[in-house]
Formats: sequence, C-alpha cells, structure tokens
Amino acid sequence: VLNSPRPAYTEQARQNKTQGSVTLRVTFGANGRVKSASVVRGLPDGLNEKAIEAAYKLSFEPARNGAGIPVDSTQTVSVNFTIR
Repeated sequence: VLNSPRPAYTEQARQNKTQGSVTLRVTFGANGRVKSASVVRGLPDGLNEKAIEAAYKLSFEPARNGAGIPVDSTQTVSVNFTIR
C-alpha cells in the first residue's frame, strides 16, 4: 500500500463517540485498482461504509508473480476510526 486515505466519520458515529477498527477483506487488482472490499469485522453508525469508501481510494503497488507479471491479490486491511 502506497497511501492510506483517512476515512470520514459519520455524524452519528461522532455523536455516539464510536471508535475502533473496521477489518476489511480487500482484493487488489493487477491493474492498480481495488477490485472489491467486504467487511470482516465492523463497527456501527455507518463506519463500515466509510471504511469501504476509503479502501477504494487506496493506492498500491500490485503483487507480482514469479515472472514479475502483476497479479490480483487479496489481503486483510484494518481501517481505524479515532475521534480527535
């Protein structure tokens, strides 16, 4: 991963002081774009959706096979939410 954009907080999560991590299963495409993201362990108050939005904004270097050709890969990613 080259950059991890900071996820937005929902107003409801801010009011409820919801904090923690959303764990996502993310498929990184060989083309340098996120192909899919799904929640493995989530949080309430709309933070799962905000974590998925942030995942689709990730930049990354694609995985490569033994011949050096870019390939899809799937990894677990944690998106942290902390009220500041």
